[in-house]
Amino acid sequence: MVSLPVEIVHLILEWTGDGSWLSLFSRDRRTLSSCSRVCRAWKDPAQSLLYRMVVLDSDQRYDLFRDFLASTPRIAVYIHYFGIERSYHDTYPLPPFLLLEILELLPHIDTVELDSITTLGWPTLFVPYPEEGPFRLRRLVVRGTEHGPYFNRHCMRFDFLRLFAVDELACYGNADSDELTHTMKVNRRGVPNPRVRRLEIVGRDCYLDFNEKSGGGLDPDALETLDIETEDEAGVKYAGKFLKRYARSIRHVVLDVCCLAKRKPRKPNLWKAYNIDACVRLETLTFHFSPEDSWRDNAEEYAKAYGAVLESTTRTLRELTLITWYTEKVEELEEVAPHISQLITQAMARFKKLEKVVLMVQRRFVTFEEYKAALRKHLPADTVDGNLLQFKDAGAPKVLQKMKHQPL
Repeated sequence: MVSLPVEIVHLILEWTGDGSWLSLFSRDRRTLSSCSRVCRAWKDPAQSLLYRMVVLDSDQRYDLFRDFLASTPRIAVYIHYFGIERSYHDTYPLPPFLLLEILELLPHIDTVELDSITTLGWPTLFVPYPEEGPFRLRRLVVRGTEHGPYFNRHCMRFDFLRLFAVDELACYGNADSDELTHTMKVNRRGVPNPRVRRLEIVGRDCYLDFNEKSGGGLDPDALETLDIETEDEAGVKYAGKFLKRYARSIRHVVLDVCCLAKRKPRKPNLWKAYNIDACVRLETLTFHFSPEDSWRDNAEEYAKAYGAVLESTTRTLRELTLITWYTEKVEELEEVAPHISQLITQAMARFKKLEKVVLMVQRRFVTFEEYKAALRKHLPADTVDGNLLQFKDAGAPKVLQKMKHQPL
């Protein structure tokens, strides 16, 4: 067999998959496993891809996985993504100290995702709280978990987020299972506020709430980006609390109001509850258009909601991004084009420092020229063809971009 450089072999094996969007997030594990046994030269490149993303089901013993990593450091060094997701069978709750023991064995760990599992409090009488400081990650996702139970008097409620220092934190719909009974006093022993640069939220979250109550929230000087998806009216007020509290440092806001706006909320001033006017240093703003049923009706409601947000946005805005999803036909894009044009016109009139408007569409279905043609019916040609508007590919569907793995 012809000997190829390791870098070339790695590039070839990276393309294992069927070429679909899902292959962006997972590779053909069976093929990679076979490639790892072809020859010695292929073993390391194949295994580095095979073990790059590791996901456990919650019915598997976490302590046994920790022991496996301790006994095979050659495998542990390949893992960049570690996730635990809920199993359909009996599940084990996750002790936080055991999660840290696993992560300490992964020298190149980048992302951790906990999905629909139960996380426990801290067993303060038996396990000392880590003194070496928060564990460094690029991204932490905690989705649909249940925090508790606290019926064991040795299992104390504590600020889970203070275990980590992350660039990106995503908290989606996590809830407490029991009333708070015992609180860990270490929360007030000088443990630093979590340094988070990007925060993603979907409604109320128990980890963020307890972080706020026990230790004063996140580091107020670190948070730069807030990504908000709103499903109900209470979610608008909840997001507004974060926008107002961290307004001093926030430079970028991403909004998705589609789920709520299509229900046509009756409160005329609802969108002012975002408190986006408090972000006096805001530089970029991103809106999602994700119609699912009737394009014409939904897009009109989205434009009304986003128009109200623009009206409250500080005039320092330099960049506006409009992302349109699920446009599989040109006809669908033409239905939403007048509402996109309306927002562009409003932004150009309000923000004198506006440098660019980025329009993103899934190029797999609609070309940029077709997008421009649809906009020319509602905007001057020199605006559409000028330097202000920039067209980019939105890539995979939004729902897939939130997925960091896909079980095979």
